Amino acid sequence: MARWTTADDAVSGIRRLAERQLRTAWQKLPAEQRKKLRQSIHPADAAKVKRTVSTLASAGALSAVPVQKPVIAISVIVEDSTQNVVATLKSILAQKSAPLEVVVLDTTGDDRIAGGVAPYVQRDGRITFRSEEGLSTPAARQLAVANATTRWVMSLTAGDILAAGAVAAAIRSLKASGAELAVGTVGVRKGQKFVTPVDQSALHGTENLTTTLKHSPDLAGDAYLSNKVFSRSFWLEELAGVDTDGALWQAEVVRTAYLRAATIDLLPGRISDVIGDAGSDSLTREQLCSTEILAEYLQRMTRVMAEAAGWSSPDLTDRWLTRLLGSDLFPFYEVVPRTDDSYWSVLVHGTQELAALGSIAWDDVRLHNRLILAAVLDDNRTDVITICGSRSDLGSSFATAFRQGALLAQPPYLAELTRRPSEELLTCQDVDLRVTSKITGLDWNDDGSLRVTGHAYIPSIDPVAGALAIEAAVIDPDGVEIQTLGVERYREPGIDWDANDNWTSYADSGFTATIDPATLLAADSTTSSWSLKLRLKAYDRVLESAVTRRETAGAAGTVPIAPMVGERRVALEFKPRTGLTLVRVAPMYSATAVQLEGRTLTITVEAHSAPLASKITVECAKLAIRKTAVCVDVRGNVADYRLVVPRLAAEASPRTEHQWDLRLDSGFKTPQPIAWRPGSAAFEHDLDRSRRLRLRLTGYGFLALEERRYRVEADDLTVSADGRYLTVLGTADFTSIHAPRLVLSSGKSVIEADQVSLNVTRNQGSNRFTVRFPLVSTPWDGQELMPEAGAYSVRYIPQKTEDNAGYWIPAAPSLQASLPSRELRDTLEVGLSRTAA
Repeated sequence: MARWTTADDAVSGIRRLAERQLRTAWQKLPAEQRKKLRQSIHPADAAKVKRTVSTLASAGALSAVPVQKPVIAISVIVEDSTQNVVATLKSILAQKSAPLEVVVLDTTGDDRIAGGVAPYVQRDGRITFRSEEGLSTPAARQLAVANATTRWVMSLTAGDILAAGAVAAAIRSLKASGAELAVGTVGVRKGQKFVTPVDQSALHGTENLTTTLKHSPDLAGDAYLSNKVFSRSFWLEELAGVDTDGALWQAEVVRTAYLRAATIDLLPGRISDVIGDAGSDSLTREQLCSTEILAEYLQRMTRVMAEAAGWSSPDLTDRWLTRLLGSDLFPFYEVVPRTDDSYWSVLVHGTQELAALGSIAWDDVRLHNRLILAAVLDDNRTDVITICGSRSDLGSSFATAFRQGALLAQPPYLAELTRRPSEELLTCQDVDLRVTSKITGLDWNDDGSLRVTGHAYIPSIDPVAGALAIEAAVIDPDGVEIQTLGVERYREPGIDWDANDNWTSYADSGFTATIDPATLLAADSTTSSWSLKLRLKAYDRVLESAVTRRETAGAAGTVPIAPMVGERRVALEFKPRTGLTLVRVAPMYSATAVQLEGRTLTITVEAHSAPLASKITVECAKLAIRKTAVCVDVRGNVADYRLVVPRLAAEASPRTEHQWDLRLDSGFKTPQPIAWRPGSAAFEHDLDRSRRLRLRLTGYGFLALEERRYRVEADDLTVSADGRYLTVLGTADFTSIHAPRLVLSSGKSVIEADQVSLNVTRNQGSNRFTVRFPLVSTPWDGQELMPEAGAYSVRYIPQKTEDNAGYWIPAAPSLQASLPSRELRDTLEVGLSRTAA
């Protein structure tokens, strides 16, 4: 034991021991944990570091041996050496509050897989690795479950990413309900993002639900594995007997699980983002054209349907059968023109065998699908080929005729069919008709009402011939109509460009409706939001729908903010399910005066439903910069604050719009934002929006700040009458007093400006510039030529920057308002893009 003679020696010795132990602990941390700790060190919030350290220490991830007995075993099956098993492992290890064990089964035998997993196996006792080269994927999944010793199991494919907290949520639900199976939603790749399919969102709702297949038959459409947690005993007793030979085992085993589970937990949250999971039943063109794959699919689905017919209700059996024949088998129908007679024989025989197990609900099958299905059951290959060959040209739209009280479909291939379908098959059903609507303009009137402009129609029904009527209403979250709106109609030929139909015009489907938010706020103090519902009537049909689409070009792409009514306001937002939604906003604080001089912000705030705040804080979370100032004056429920906004850090990217959050801290609740009392129109008019550091409004009307390294914006653009020149006027705020270098760039060629001027009127802030681009060139003094065809963007080129690395020029709100869509000059088209700056 160390001995110290003085208190100073004791303190120094203790400090040295602590530092040595800390260095040792730091060196033992894995590289990714050290990186995570470095990123979490926020100079303005030391508590964040403490929470991270506490979480890392309690999660057991740093221990070589699991701290708690695992309750769930997660298997990761590697089917291909290109799959990212490391990403899957990282998402599993990030799960909190769920004692687990992980087994990675590699069926490829690739040494790179073992090498990538080895570091995780060495430092985390919860992970094991097994090489099972040559083993099929179904057999590998069965092996992992058989070797597990936990109560619950989960089977992933390498590459799938678990959502944060997904495992813990599933375990909590299963513990509470005792169900055999928990099912969450999945994220499916769409571009660069993962989105939840609409049918899954509608099925799972917003709260946990314990259900059965009888009450939730639409579960049949979800054949994923990575979004499910199974009871191990249920898997071994009910699913181990499913034939593992073949490529389509998962399609059968998941549907069998639905059938045999006594209860199923439906979870509203996302469980995983699927990359390797084969649950979408998506087969390649080669697989779809394979007679062996078709025969296996029909054989497996026949077994499932035979079991369903044996114990479930006739209604459930019919719904499953209708979905299988009318939707799931459709990819196999489509490739009939590419296949031989043996393929057709297998398809007809298997389809007829399935149809004999129940009744088909023809009204629930879409028009083209039911005509193809009827031809398949009738062994009419010629008509199947005719319909499949025509569908690619007309999509989901078709002509209709109203005869003898029935709305009959008139698809273009009808005359070419060898056997004319019955009128029952041609009669348009509810599944064939839908509402297509779009909002093209939102404006707040002087009286505080909201004017909504848009169009709505029913594809396949001519608005004039069908006497289309449009009604609108504001509804609450329960669907109760709160306010019936007056609707005016107008004609707009441009609607047909959006409709992209080839047999009729929807130009007469334009409408405008006016909403009075003051009435909504006065009539009810508890409802938090309302949405817009349309009701369309044509012929004998009535359809209702929310308006979920909106124009995003030019002025129509902006969502205006209304002035406050007393201490409240109604904000607008668009939601995937309810479309245009009016949200009640009741801020605790509102600004009565705001002034931003350079980097000094002076603001006068009125308190509504909270005590006056003693501090005001501005924070750029991305750069970890925070500044706090105290109140400088108080007058009743009004206070003045003055704050100097810190400068951006040196590493701040010049391409990024850095956001500064503005909050008041009274100690009453969490720090609160400050509302802007007037609307967005007054905000644009009263405040200088051309500076590098400027105020901005959030969607709910709260104040914030945004800053760029330098700000160059276009305020106006004109094309000369002869089409030879494009002139851009705008503002520039940067440190240089030289005129900015702007070019027209298409990625392949660059058009230099022939006239550039900067009108310097102040040293601090923005100055106006004018740039003219020649659109006609005369190479070699010959014939005048227009630029090469393509899309050209106006770009700002900073000093020492290549032309192809320039920055987009954002369009100021004034330009968006003056150029809402397009300005045409013969072969030249000038417009605004909604691409992020």
